[in-house]
Amino acid sequence: MRIRAGVILLLSGLATLVEVASPTMAFDVLKLVDEEEPLKCRVDGLGDTFIVARVAIEIGGPAGAGGKTRTEQRTIQLADIEFIDFEMPEAEASLLESPTAGKLEQLRDLWESKSKWLGIRRSNSGAAGLAVADVLLQSGEAAKVSVALATYAAVERGDWDTGRQALAQQGKLRCLLVLGRPEEALEEAKRVAETAEDPGILVETRLVMAQAARDQFEALLEENPKWREDDEVREQVMEHYHATVDQFLYPCLFHGSLEEPAARGLWNAVEVYLLGEDREAAQNSANDLLKLYPASEYAEKARLLVKAPTVEVVPGN
Repeated sequence: MRIRAGVILLLSGLATLVEVASPTMAFDVLKLVDEEEPLKCRVDGLGDTFIVARVAIEIGGPAGAGGKTRTEQRTIQLADIEFIDFEMPEAEASLLESPTAGKLEQLRDLWESKSKWLGIRRSNSGAAGLAVADVLLQSGEAAKVSVALATYAAVERGDWDTGRQALAQQGKLRCLLVLGRPEEALEEAKRVAETAEDPGILVETRLVMAQAARDQFEALLEENPKWREDDEVREQVMEHYHATVDQFLYPCLFHGSLEEPAARGLWNAVEVYLLGEDREAAQNSANDLLKLYPASEYAEKARLLVKAPTVEVVPGN
C-alpha cells in the first residue's frame, strides 16, 4: 500500500523507516479525512494536536505473497484523522465483557492506559472508563464511589460516543445519591433532564428526583409523628406521599422495558406505601414487581413482603 505525499502532515516534515514489522504484529486501523483507504498502523503516542504512529508500508507485494511490511514512523495531526479503530487484544475484550470486583486492578490499569484516547472516534476508551466506574460504584464504599464519580465525569466530558456519555450521566447521578449528596444529584438531574433525549437518562433523572421527594416525605413524617390528627399537616403529608409514589412509578409505567431502573422505582414505591401505612398498596406493587421483574435484585424483598406483610421498611434501597 503506497502513501501519497502530502496526505499526512509530519511534525518534522520527515518520515523515517524504523523497522520491519513482525508477521505477528497487530495493527490499528487509521482513517484519514482526505483518504478513501484506511491505513494499517501502530499508534505509539498522543500529543495535544497530533499522534505518533508507525504506518505499515508493503514492499514487493503483500506480506503473505512474498513481500515485506515495514513500518514508517509518522506524526499525524488530529485534525486530519477521521477515526482510529484500535486493535483489541483478546484479554482486553474478555475484561470488558465481564468486569467484576475481582478484576478491579486490571480494569484500573486498562482505563489509565486508554483514557487519553477518549476523544478519538472509534476508540473504546469510554467503555473501559464505564467498566471500572461501574465496579467502583457497586462496591458502595465512599472512597471508591468518589473515584467512580470522577471517572463517570471524565467519560461524560470527553468521550466521542454520545451513548456512553448518557451512561456516564446516569452513573454520576447514582454516585451522588450513594455519597449522600441528594441536593447535588437533584440539581444535576434537572440540568440533564433539560436536554436529555435518551430514555435511560430520562428515567434515571426521574428516579433522582423521586429520591429527593422521598427524603422530603420522610423528613415530614419525622417532624409530624401525629400527622393524621392535624388536618392541615395531613393534607401536606398526603400531597408529598402521592407525588413521591408517582415519581417512583414513572419508569415502570412509561419505560417498563428498562428493567433495572423500573424495578428499582417499583420497589421504592413499595417502601413509600409502607411509610404511608398503606400495606395493601405495598403488597399489590410487590406482586407487580414479582410478575414483571422476577429476576431483579428486588424480587426477593418483594417475595418476603408478600409472604410477611408486616416487614419493616429499610431506607436507602
